[in-house]
Amino acid sequence: MIAGDGGGRSSKSGRRGRGRGGRGRGNNNSYNRCRQGGRKRRTRSPPPPIPSLGQAGRECHRSCINAGIDVYIVKKEDQRSGKETIGTVSRLLTKSAYHPRGIKVMLDNGIVGRVTRFIVKGAEDTENVQQESKQYES
Repeated sequence: MIAGDGGGRSSKSGRRGRGRGGRGRGNNNSYNRCRQGGRKRRTRSPPPPIPSLGQAGRECHRSCINAGIDVYIVKKEDQRSGKETIGTVSRLLTKSAYHPRGIKVMLDNGIVGRVTRFIVKGAEDTENVQQESKQYES
């Protein structure tokens, strides 16, 4: 054994307890800068007020959506075309109180999408709407 070779190990592998990629938390500059007050985090602006009934924008507020209501949603794969799907909300998936592109929900049949508008009883507008009838398989 040669003096200073670390017992047959290379000089890099002699360090222990640092994990992959090196120096540990002590020299992580972006982490320390935020913690020491160097660079400030941007805060979110508060959400806009909830519009009155019948106005656009209510679908972006979580408090306006409950399980059991009928809604129009846009699925992820239909975002470019804007094709809407009708369904009944079973779960709310967005945790925040407001989302600018609409609250993400799961319908009774398992389809997931963002709410674009609510179904108003008596108003028929089925121009760009697809009604899903297939059952969700678990």
